[in-house]
Amino acid sequence: MAEPGEVTRLLRAYEAGDAEAFNRLVPLVYGELRRVARGQLRRGPGWPSLDSAGLVHETYLKLAAADGLSMADRAHLMAVAASAMRQVLIDRARGRLRAKRGGVRPRSWTARARPSSRRPSGCSTWTGRSPRCGSATSGWCACSNAASSPA
Repeated sequence: MAEPGEVTRLLRAYEAGDAEAFNRLVPLVYGELRRVARGQLRRGPGWPSLDSAGLVHETYLKLAAADGLSMADRAHLMAVAASAMRQVLIDRARGRLRAKRGGVRPRSWTARARPSSRRPSGCSTWTGRSPRCGSATSGWCACSNAASSPA
């Protein structure tokens, strides 16, 4: 257990710009973070590939990458860490559901575009088909394999 006030002192140093303070802080509160992680994992549906240490490590990566992170004291650190742990678990659950339903879909579907047989200006190899799926789509040029607008 850390000395009283040491965690708060390190949090203030981190907030003041000492990046190494966060790395010195984590070992002091690691046991408490593991306890919080066990509680988070107990509330979930079961995470066969994640234990409390793994959740703490993923939370550390999430918090270390956050810009402008400001915490007042040990209790605030634990609350922020618990929130980050929930976010990590939600992201993993969303990933499992995404995988269950066939993976990630691209944001813009070329299948929704109107087929076009018009050739882009300056292109001699216009196919009118997507090089990825072969379906007729607008804006595909075989010479560059990049989307371009038809002329």
